[in-house]
Amino acid sequence: MIILLRCLHQAVDTWLRNLYHTSSCSVLTENGITNFFPIETWVRQGCVLSSVLFLLVLNFVLCQSVNQQRNGLPLGQMEQLTDLDFVDDIALLASTQPGLANMTTALERESTKIGL
Repeated sequence: MIILLRCLHQAVDTWLRNLYHTSSCSVLTENGITNFFPIETWVRQGCVLSSVLFLLVLNFVLCQSVNQQRNGLPLGQMEQLTDLDFVDDIALLASTQPGLANMTTALERESTKIGL
């Protein structure tokens, strides 16, 4: 699984770099349009792709940290409800305070690994 994730990471990285490699922008001001300048970031602000990428990364972090814990609320015989997510808001769910603390620590650790 880790090898697959690393390959996917490299593929997405290469794809994004190629997508914006020769892209440039200008800005419309009250004085007219500025000269074009190169895009030096990975994803342009306001691009739909940035939201999609953020949600993919957030889901990956939650799967690597919170969902690996067995501290969620029981849901049926085999399932555990560990978190509720909406955009960039996360509510962690646990049946004990130590369980919630463990989940929070795991989430922080995994988020830090990828720069969130």
